[in-house]
Amino acid sequence: MRAEHEGFRCITVDLDGKEKKPPREVADLLFRVYEEHLISDVNTELADSEFVEKDGVLHIKRAIEDVDSNNFLVARTDLAALPPQMEKFVQPDRHLRLKLSEAGSRSSYVWEDDATTSRPLKRTEIEMQVQASSLDATDISIINGQVVACRPGQECSGLVTKVGSGVEHLSVGDHVVAWSPDTFSTHIRAQTALVSKIPGSMSFEVAATIPLAYATAWYSLVHTGRLSAGEKVFIHEAADPVGQAAVHIASIIGAEIYVTARSDKEKAWLAQTFDIPMSHIFSSENTDFVSALRRLTKGHGLDVVLNRSSDEVLQATFSCVAPFGRFIDLSKSNAQNNERLEMAPFAKNVSFTSVDMGFLYDKNIKLAGKIFQEAMKFVTKHGLPATPNIDVKPWSKLAEAMELVQNEKHVERVVMVPEDNDLVLVSLLLIALLIRLTAPGRPKTTALNLPRPQRIIPSSRRSGWSRSQHIPMARRPRRP
Repeated sequence: MRAEHEGFRCITVDLDGKEKKPPREVADLLFRVYEEHLISDVNTELADSEFVEKDGVLHIKRAIEDVDSNNFLVARTDLAALPPQMEKFVQPDRHLRLKLSEAGSRSSYVWEDDATTSRPLKRTEIEMQVQASSLDATDISIINGQVVACRPGQECSGLVTKVGSGVEHLSVGDHVVAWSPDTFSTHIRAQTALVSKIPGSMSFEVAATIPLAYATAWYSLVHTGRLSAGEKVFIHEAADPVGQAAVHIASIIGAEIYVTARSDKEKAWLAQTFDIPMSHIFSSENTDFVSALRRLTKGHGLDVVLNRSSDEVLQATFSCVAPFGRFIDLSKSNAQNNERLEMAPFAKNVSFTSVDMGFLYDKNIKLAGKIFQEAMKFVTKHGLPATPNIDVKPWSKLAEAMELVQNEKHVERVVMVPEDNDLVLVSLLLIALLIRLTAPGRPKTTALNLPRPQRIIPSSRRSGWSRSQHIPMARRPRRP
């Protein structure tokens, strides 16, 4: 009757046939149903219409959606339809990393299970639990798909959780810092040549900002530039991380330092932190430094230049190089854009070298490890000239952190950290694949903890259920 007349209010009561109630009790029971469900002001869309009486107690049919079991069914049929779900970023014995295929959307970022950490550990590798990872413009380009064939994250700090059989100088539990790709993860594997113990009582957040800046500065000034005491060095944009590391190294070597900065605030900070005369600090926005440098160096010029400029400023800087000078170019855009360069300074036995640390890591990891260890020994011995300004963000705030990095007015280093109760979107794809492996006829695995449905309500148009309303009733997982 309800199927034929949707507005007709009809209630059915199934009485217990095993234990018959006295007529008076049955009448009282039915009258109570009548009062509460037929004559009272009840929302007909939500009101129950079918009751079962057992031992004098009325029971109702009620289906509650079982999300875990629904996901189990989807995993067995259509992996593409399995949506990511909010989960804790920090989970015992579960390794996650940022999923690049879903990272193009600025509204949300999805994490996935990292299968790379399940392989056997190599002799010279360590595994570490990442406690802090720095975020920069290069990482954002990778996440947004502007740079391909790379994983985001280049440097991090954390705790050693495993060591390879050939590792002697590191142990489980050590606080370490690493120069390694794919650090936007809960755990990473890294070659020990590119891992170092954190100096002294330095925090994980500070340590995560050190590897790339100091390795770049050391490789540029010491290995390539061969900077020595008394020589004149010119460092562009000295207030940025690489610039600060370069000024620190040059000051310990005993070089005569000249720098550029983007603002008066940066100029004042450089003068105070590194004791650089204000007459040696110039603007990076123009070429006024050319005449000043010639006057200050008495026409000799610059022995070593650490360049970050392009176009007119590049040409002006190159014209200031002294005989036998070394010009180190850190600007990738100059090579990518095929910038022109005046050839006249080369007549003075001047060298021009382009430095790309990513290329060094990929093509000569042995040299990269040597440079990294030398740079970290320098930091361990001499410390940092000043505690870097750091803006710490949890991984759930990745979109917000990326906006900060792209904001020219934001000067702090951005460091991402895991937090115990931080929630992120996690892909269920790997778990779904494992579910398929546990299908009948396949070997069982103990890696899963998803419940298997024991009974499902059948649906049909005649009963008033639509096909989309298949809802698992069992919530307990099947025992192995």
